[in-house]
Amino acid sequence: MRGCAWISLPPALPDLGIAGRSRISAVAPIQSPPMSRTSRRGSEIEPYLVDESRLGGGCAEEVGWPSSAEEAAAMLAAWNARELPVTVSGGGTGVVGGRVPRGGAVLATDRLNRVLDLRPVEGGALLRVQAGVSLAEVQRVAAEAGLLYPPDPTESGCLIGGNLATNASGARSLRFGSSRRWVEAVRVALVDGSSGWVRRGDLPLVGASVVCDLFEGRQIALPVPRWRLPATTKCTAGYHSSEGMDLVDLLVGSEGTLCVFLEAELRVLAAPAEILSGLLFFEQEARAFDFVGAARRALQPWALELIGAEALALLREQGTAIPAGARAAIFFEQGIAAAEADRRDDHWEAWLALAERSGAAAESWLADSAADDRRFRDLRHAIPATINETLSRRGVRKVSTDTAVPRGRAPELIRRYRRRLDEQGFEYVVFGHAGDEHVHVNILPRDAEQMPRIE
Repeated sequence: MRGCAWISLPPALPDLGIAGRSRISAVAPIQSPPMSRTSRRGSEIEPYLVDESRLGGGCAEEVGWPSSAEEAAAMLAAWNARELPVTVSGGGTGVVGGRVPRGGAVLATDRLNRVLDLRPVEGGALLRVQAGVSLAEVQRVAAEAGLLYPPDPTESGCLIGGNLATNASGARSLRFGSSRRWVEAVRVALVDGSSGWVRRGDLPLVGASVVCDLFEGRQIALPVPRWRLPATTKCTAGYHSSEGMDLVDLLVGSEGTLCVFLEAELRVLAAPAEILSGLLFFEQEARAFDFVGAARRALQPWALELIGAEALALLREQGTAIPAGARAAIFFEQGIAAAEADRRDDHWEAWLALAERSGAAAESWLADSAADDRRFRDLRHAIPATINETLSRRGVRKVSTDTAVPRGRAPELIRRYRRRLDEQGFEYVVFGHAGDEHVHVNILPRDAEQMPRIE
């Protein structure tokens, strides 16, 4: 099978400066103080006034660094008594300004950074962590135990609390969905400092509203979201609404408006015996999307990621040996369970046959090892990293879209974007989660004068 003539292994990829790095964000990690405390010193507040959005105007009166759920609850209670609004600070990797405070206090989760427990259960394990543990650390702990935490946001330097607040997803959401699906329980605090655990299934949300018996004897009348979600395979915006949902479902993705996440119990699975992956190049983007549709129907992909022509050009500029005729690429992944390991070659042959039928270039690349798969993933992640670094040098911020559409509609969406952006003469990059028809269009201002036109 490896002797296949029409597909080749990749040449050595250049050092893109991100291999082994947990962060692609240009915002530097903050060094939190060695003990729990609060501060009103400007120099200690200042690092928490920005995030990867590069939005200006952040201001706050006070910052607090709890190291336990109890300390966080006490800080919230004290600020609530003073009627201070609170902004929760995670890893600062968000691009919409969620961490940028507009007054009040900042609850920094930097020191809520302990892995607390790993307990075997049927089908995997439950991993309990504090909210300030990074995604990279969760993935590392799981991997060392022969397990897999399925959610896979691009920025692995993000913190679990932020992942849950935003219901983060990523490349593997095609197979595994978003973070919400993998949460068994959360320890949360309300703005007044009352806190406790909410467990999956304990508080079903039925009807138009429910009265929830929460922490410390509190009862809250809670309207139940009842709206129709868009006809997309992926929707992580707004309060969750679905039949059979419970309070955990509602809290995850509530963007800090309902609670502060302090700890979480996450479900992890047995790791696959092997991950098959490749980077397939196409001369036409339409053929790449044909491949995506066929792979969804016939195979069992974990991820199908689009790298558009503009993104390929960006990688070429960084020294990556992208084939000259390539106008689009698809990164694919499929995990092979231990029980299926003896059918490994059958799975490979199915991917190769589909790639050939779909017109993938002979210079396409297949992973021969876990290290190759990591290199491909690093290459995909190099796109936003390179954009961030380019804009940092220019002293401007990007304007980006983050749009999911019904299946089969992404090519039309991209055509419309390109037509309008080309008419305006704007520089832009297209990439995204093709399997979920979830497109990222990043617009790169040349200078500050161009920002108003783009916005």
